[in-house]
Amino acid sequence: MTDSAPFIHLRVHSAYSLAEGAIKIPALLALAKNHKMPAIALTDRNNLFGALEFSEYAFSEGIQPIIGCTLNVAHPRGGAHNGTARAPTSLLLLAQNTQGYKNLSKLVSHAHLRSSHQSWPEIPLEALTDHTEGLMALTSGIFGSFGRFLLEKDMESAQRCLELLKTLFKDRLYIELMRRGDARETTIEEPMLDLAFAQNVPIVATNPVFYATPDMFDAHDVLLCIAQGVGLAETERQTSSEAYYFKSQEEMCALFTDLPEAIANTAVIAQRCAFAVMPRKTTFPKAYRDTEKSETEILCEEAHQGLERRLKTVDFSTFPSEEIGHEHYRKRLHYELDVIEQMGFPGYFLVVADFVQWAKSQNIPVGPGRGSGSG
Repeated sequence: MTDSAPFIHLRVHSAYSLAEGAIKIPALLALAKNHKMPAIALTDRNNLFGALEFSEYAFSEGIQPIIGCTLNVAHPRGGAHNGTARAPTSLLLLAQNTQGYKNLSKLVSHAHLRSSHQSWPEIPLEALTDHTEGLMALTSGIFGSFGRFLLEKDMESAQRCLELLKTLFKDRLYIELMRRGDARETTIEEPMLDLAFAQNVPIVATNPVFYATPDMFDAHDVLLCIAQGVGLAETERQTSSEAYYFKSQEEMCALFTDLPEAIANTAVIAQRCAFAVMPRKTTFPKAYRDTEKSETEILCEEAHQGLERRLKTVDFSTFPSEEIGHEHYRKRLHYELDVIEQMGFPGYFLVVADFVQWAKSQNIPVGPGRGSGSG
């Protein structure tokens, strides 16, 4: 830990980075607490599934949550290369405030619903236009468009890319440096620093976190194999890295001892972010608006009518127990309806019942399964 400011992990993947991350939210916050980090960012790939759980656990541990996402961005050159679709680059986005979270949610939805590629979610860079307010951006090292151009020794395109990101994010853009022992990172670090200085863009140090401790490397590599459907012996596959564990502040400071500002800026970014997802009461749409009856009354009426219709079709004389009859089922329905009312779910059952019954009327098979109770 430095004397001036702590190192804070800003690139962390939980188990919500499906088939990629291997740390559950409670364990992640326990790691942050054990390493005395005052804040930590959750940046799962292409989703915000863990945002609420992460925020709640962070508050319970006295740690500042930073909500973010590692978002796939279409390859800047587009199209295919050697007959194969170009893998997307990435951009790390962090929500500073409520508006930033709303914009991040829109971008994640765009990536899944309007991706130009069928095999993975992604957004084009131009989709960021008008959706960057309240968002901080980190360039993602060798995984980002900026770093990709530097790896290709295309300085002109790298400079244009950086200028575009500056236009989009203004003073909320940081050039991201990683030192995972990857030769490609060493190759582009000097030109990356030169452009950072020339374009007056601050730098920040990160380490991708996918698992908790160094001894989990082999297990994480197996997880990636499962995700890709390949064996460990396969050479042409995505592999894990021995650097992908939750490094301590001391380890990160030692890695960047020559660039202390890159460490200090992790705390600056944390201070610039002030948003968490707060729990709120679940709301359901109103099933019926043009009636004086409550949803509970309507649900009870329809359920009792449905039960009476069903009872007329059942021959109880064939049942092994004389205790099971009409009254038995009426009491059970009364109990079930009480539970539904106490949980505040009458509207949910009415809405689901509406489309289940419509499906049946159109000879569309429904159930058994979710929604069958509403039907």
